[in-house]
Formats: sequence, C-alpha cells, structure tokens
Amino acid sequence: MEEKEQEQKTKRKKPKLSKPMITVLIALASVVVIVVAFVLWRILAKYDAVEVRNTRPRTDSEQTEYMDFNGNLLAYSRDGIFYTDYEGNLIWNESYEMNQPVIETCQNYLLVYDRSGMQIRIMSSSGMAGSISTTLPISAADVSSSGTIAVLMQENAVAYLHVYDVNGNLLASGETHMNKGGYPMDIAISADGTRLMVTMLDLASGAVQSTINFYNFGNAGIDQTNNLMGTFTYGNMVIPEVDYVKDDRAIAIGDSEIVIFGTGEKPKSESEIYISEEIKSVFHNNDYIGVITDSVNEAGEPANELRVYNLRGKQLFSKIFEEGYNDCYFMKNGESVITDGQVLSIYNKYGVQKFHYDFGEGIYRMIPWEGSRNYVLIHKETIERIRITKE
Repeated sequence: MEEKEQEQKTKRKKPKLSKPMITVLIALASVVVIVVAFVLWRILAKYDAVEVRNTRPRTDSEQTEYMDFNGNLLAYSRDGIFYTDYEGNLIWNESYEMNQPVIETCQNYLLVYDRSGMQIRIMSSSGMAGSISTTLPISAADVSSSGTIAVLMQENAVAYLHVYDVNGNLLASGETHMNKGGYPMDIAISADGTRLMVTMLDLASGAVQSTINFYNFGNAGIDQTNNLMGTFTYGNMVIPEVDYVKDDRAIAIGDSEIVIFGTGEKPKSESEIYISEEIKSVFHNNDYIGVITDSVNEAGEPANELRVYNLRGKQLFSKIFEEGYNDCYFMKNGESVITDGQVLSIYNKYGVQKFHYDFGEGIYRMIPWEGSRNYVLIHKETIERIRITKE
C-alpha cells in the first residue's frame, strides 16, 4: 500500500505543460521549420530566364576587361583604367600605354602593370596612389593592403626582385642567376606586405623541378640569411602561379597538384590536392579553389568536371558538365561562373547549378549585384542590370 501511495505521489509530481507554453513551443517549432525550408529553397532554387532591369551602352573597346573593385565597377584596357559606380558615374580614371596590362588587387589597393613592359600604376578607391617606371621588363608583380608592391624583372639570364612602397621608394632588392637558382615563374606578397613567396623552375639537372621560397622582411626574418624562412621543392612538377589568399594561407598551383601553405612565422605545407586527370583550368579567390579537368559523362562521352575546394584542401563538390567554355571564375559571393561567351552557368557554393542560360551573344563578365538574384552583365555592346528568374 505504501509503495502505491509513493508511486502516486511521484506521478503527481510530473510537471504538466500549460497551454501557453505548448503554444509557444509550437510557434518556435513552426519558425524553425519555416527557416529551414527557406534556406533549403535558397540553396536548391534553379533559374533559367532573365529580366533586364536597366541597360546602358558601352563606350569602350572590345578589349576592355571588367571587374568589381570595392563595390564599384573597374574597367581597364591598353589605353587606361576607369573606375565608375554601377550607374556609370565616373569616380576616377587614369590614362597609360600598356601592351599587356595585368591587374592585382588587395583590399583598398589596386596594381596595374605592363607584363613584359616597364610601367606600373598603383591605385586606391580614391584614385592614383603612385607610379613606377622600371629599367627592365616586368615578369610579374603583386600588391599588399598598404600599397607595398613586389616586382619581378628579368634581363638575359638574371632575375631581379624589387620591393617598393606606395610612393615608389625601393625597400628591398635581390637577384638570382637562372643557371644557379632556376627560372622565376611568379611572385606573391602577403596582405601585410612583410612576406614574399617566389616559385622557381629548375631544369639544370635535366629533370623538371620547382622550388618555392618564402621570405620575411619583418621582425621574424631579421636573423635569417637573406630573410629566407623556408624552401619547398617539388620534383616533376611545374608551378607557374603562387598567391597569398588569406593572411594565414598561401597557395601554389602546379600542373598536377595544388599546395596550400600555412604562413605563420615558419611556413609549412598544410594540404596537398592531387589531380590525376589533365588539368584544363584553375581559378581561385580568397576562399575557394576551382579546378576543371577532363572527364566523361554518364554515357562515357568526353566532358568536363568542375571541382571546388576550400582552403583546407577539402573538396566541397564536383560537377560534370558537357558544354565547352572559354572562361571560369569565382564571383565575390563565392558562386562559380562557367561560360563560353554565349551560354553561362552559375554554380552556388553547394554545387547546385543555380542558373543556366543562353544569352545568344557575346558576354564578357557577370558580377553579383544587390540580393541573391541580381547581377550586372557585361555584354559586347551594353552593360545590363538583370534579375534571374524562372520561365
């Protein structure tokens, strides 16, 4: 009897949810379901049509290249560089004569140099910040967030590396003889302007070998010989491109492998992405690396494969696509663009083909605008603000 009474007391002690509490829990659960459904809808949504919201004519040449720079539109060609808002209002422009202009950016600074020429312009969002005329042809250059630039020049069998501040003052210099140290392929400078990486191709032994050197011109490199912090050698591989993608990360893009480095006081190889198929294209931004290789479709017919990795070397997704292409890039929102100049596809960060459309004419660039479905489209003759929709 006592046990039954105790059991009844225990049962009576169990709390009961009040009706207001039940109502609140149901409301919260409903909100969670709605939010999850909305997120999934955003991720999985696909679009195949376009609404043109605004059109204005282009007044430049067909050779002009476009890109987003700090929320405004940058256009550059052999004759000069223009910086406008997306309504076409001029912010600044700078004239020059360059046969092969190349752009590098880092936060608020922009560098344009003439590859194989001798002219350099350093710009910011406000306009001209500095200019440099070199005495030797420029092979590569890069810019930091403070406007410090690194320049690689070559003459005969000697390569010269100079580091300048934004005003053109020489901060550091060095040289390498190609018959001893190899052929410099590319350079990159860190965002803070204190670290430098150089990739070299060495054929002296009769076999292909690439070497990457890391230098530090800050306090960490003072006691190191020639400020050299680390050397990494890779046999049977050509590494034509290096870059600092985030202040604690650097990448080296080889013909069969992509290496991701941590660049603290002592650089170290953190991850290696091995590509067994033939690499057709590699593109990257500060967060992702994209690789396009040869592949086959489900029917066994030749196709292409897009793979996207994060900066830890983890593959986020891969997609087979059959269309040809002549350009591929990441937009600032992390979406991937693949186009042949007429048909354009957008893949979101989860590997979903968000947009696929045949514009029927030459398209130069797609740039994200306000919201997730609005873009600026650079056509052969016009600049359009569009919204992607469904038929």
